[in-house]
Amino acid sequence: MLNIALFGYGEIGKLYFYTTLDNKNLNLKWVCDRMSTLSFEALDEKQRYSLETLNIVLNPDVIVYDKSIDCVIISNPTNIPYDLIKRCLLSGKHVLVENPFSYSLDKIGEWYDLAEKNNLVLIIGYNKEHGERYKSQLECFVNCIQNYL
Repeated sequence: MLNIALFGYGEIGKLYFYTTLDNKNLNLKWVCDRMSTLSFEALDEKQRYSLETLNIVLNPDVIVYDKSIDCVIISNPTNIPYDLIKRCLLSGKHVLVENPFSYSLDKIGEWYDLAEKNNLVLIIGYNKEHGERYKSQLECFVNCIQNYL
């Protein structure tokens, strides 16, 4: 089973939250959203589903430095993920990024170079209008990681 963390609990993050709960190969360990109102919503869902091992945080560094996390899903606005993606890759985490994640091809190339150098999976997704694709994209992500292990 892979330990996973979710950055962003907005519209897209919530879809990944529920899709992750449905996947038997994943243990959702962390949800991080810098907006406290969204973090409280995630806390409500934790209690509703009795997710005792799930932690809710505002500070992404907690997840970046957690060595037990195998992979992360990043569903933040486009202006946020650059540093976060890089730090997650440097800390040995597989990364699934949802959103147009950068306006710079140089940054995108840097991430793929980091992933390749560290034998990590980096998948980019953009499923805004196709909710059912989240499940298949997440399954693809998990399968890719399991092939690396």
